[in-house]
Amino acid sequence: MNKKYNLKKICAALLGIYVLCAFLFLFIADEQIKYTSVEQYAIAETPEKDLGELTDGISILQTFKSKHKYLNDVEGYFLTYGRENSGTVYLEVLDMSSNEVLAESSAAISELGNGEWQSFKLNKRINTAEIENGIIGLRFTFKGSNEGSAVTMTTQSTKPDGASLFVNGMEFENRSLCVKAIQSNDSSHAIWYPVALGIVFVFLLLFCGWNIRAERQGKLTWGLKFLYTVERYEFLLKQLISRDFKTKYKRSVLGVLWSFLNPLLTMGVQYVVFSRIFRFDVPAYPAYLLTGVVFFNFFTDATTQAMNAITGNASLITKVYVPKYIYPVSKVLSTSINLLLSLIPLFLVALITGTKITLAYFLIPFGLVCFLLFVIGISFFLSTAMVFFRDMQFLWGVFTLLWMYATPIIYPISLIEGTFLHPFQKINPMYHYVSFFRTIIIDGISPEPMQFILCFGFALAALLIGGLLFKKAQDQFVLHI
Repeated sequence: MNKKYNLKKICAALLGIYVLCAFLFLFIADEQIKYTSVEQYAIAETPEKDLGELTDGISILQTFKSKHKYLNDVEGYFLTYGRENSGTVYLEVLDMSSNEVLAESSAAISELGNGEWQSFKLNKRINTAEIENGIIGLRFTFKGSNEGSAVTMTTQSTKPDGASLFVNGMEFENRSLCVKAIQSNDSSHAIWYPVALGIVFVFLLLFCGWNIRAERQGKLTWGLKFLYTVERYEFLLKQLISRDFKTKYKRSVLGVLWSFLNPLLTMGVQYVVFSRIFRFDVPAYPAYLLTGVVFFNFFTDATTQAMNAITGNASLITKVYVPKYIYPVSKVLSTSINLLLSLIPLFLVALITGTKITLAYFLIPFGLVCFLLFVIGISFFLSTAMVFFRDMQFLWGVFTLLWMYATPIIYPISLIEGTFLHPFQKINPMYHYVSFFRTIIIDGISPEPMQFILCFGFALAALLIGGLLFKKAQDQFVLHI
């Protein structure tokens, strides 16, 4: 065989890309690696009594004793009286032992929701271990609000350890302000991430060396076999992908523009129904909704097309020998072109809703690769099942519909807390993939390290199970198509 590829260059590129990705991960996900997952400590969370209109100059001070090492953010519960209000609320975090201001934040009163928790992003993380007795003060000051255009905050008849409530210096006995401290601790696993990445690098280095040596000795490893197969059938794979993509938009007036319009129109309908009629109050809800729609639509479209990859290519399979896995793979890859095009309106909507493009966007390719491998694995299973059980095409449509409504695509996950669907999300691959992308696009930060592991784990499991099932049954395909 005339070798088209230089194995040494491929191995060098593979190792170089891995090292680059590893350093990007350690740099971008630095905070998620160093600190534990966010913990919420509610000083009070059940609104019982409000404080009246909080007009210009009113100051509220709530003290509390920190439960964790770091204070990241603060959330406060507000009521707007169901009207448009004006002014600004300022938050100062105080060291009560010295009255020193440790961090600040603010929010426009006109943007506060009625009966909603408002998040105050602090300008720095506070190490509460450095505060004497760990007593922290949260001081809310209201500016520019007059009677008839002011909001209020609520209290609960509770007084946790170290908690005291003062309004303009007057103490409220046995009551606490409805606020939450968003806290975290140092992670005990931080050192293991670079160690694990180093071990994987050594494994890749040995794998590359093994294949280079085998090639010199004229032996065939599974890695070389895969490379030679890609080389031999690269042209056919490109032709299949091009055919499938062109066929989808054949005789369509708008053509490829539907890749932009379809997710936007779907999001528009669902946004009106669920945000306006059912009143889902989710920050940056258009971006939240569109992220779920784009990725779940791709999953449904790709698996539905790949399911018919073997039965739909019966004429080729019975006449010409081609590795059969090329057919479902080509279907997924052709559909992935639509996914990449759909990301453009997704990013535009994210920007319009106020989210920012951050370095975390460099982590999106990792999620995309894992997601594609997961879909390919599912496609292997479905295309195999379709050969022997033609009813699969009807059952799969019903199953994906149930899967979509069982996954927080349209609604927030808080809506299903306390139901059987909430623990189901722990083993729901689509929830983890969509959450991975939402964390990057909406929050602008890296997902938790466990999210990376879960995304890769689901992809690997689907690929292994689907691939083994496909390989075992592929010799029987010709007898049933």
